Amino acid sequence: MPSDPRKRRKRQPQQRRARDTAEVLVQATAHILSRDGAQGITTNHVADAAGVSIGSLYQYFDNKEELVEEVRRRYGESFRQRLLAHIASAGALPIPDAVAACVRVLIELHAEDPGLHNAVSAEGPD
Repeated sequence: MPSDPRKRRKRQPQQRRARDTAEVLVQATAHILSRDGAQGITTNHVADAAGVSIGSLYQYFDNKEELVEEVRRRYGESFRQRLLAHIASAGALPIPDAVAACVRVLIELHAEDPGLHNAVSAEGPD
């Protein structure tokens, strides 16, 4: 179950080392999601993959759902931005060509990391 969107991480990283730790946790979560799907995510697996202690993980994230939600948020935002950029350029094309161009872009975006795309898209759009 997704975490409450009003709830924020326990500790917002301020210093570079803290931001780097939070970032490596998010990247490790994305890697595990890509490889194993949501069923492969545990906070222990993420901490191990990130090379940090479980205590460090819990300084920034309350649970695995918060980690997954952060990956999902970032992926969705990047996906939207890239798709909108391509749609804007397809606006001058005839409709059949514009649709074909959009479909190609969707396929390309998915093909970059199908495992991650499937894992973050499993719940449907935000």
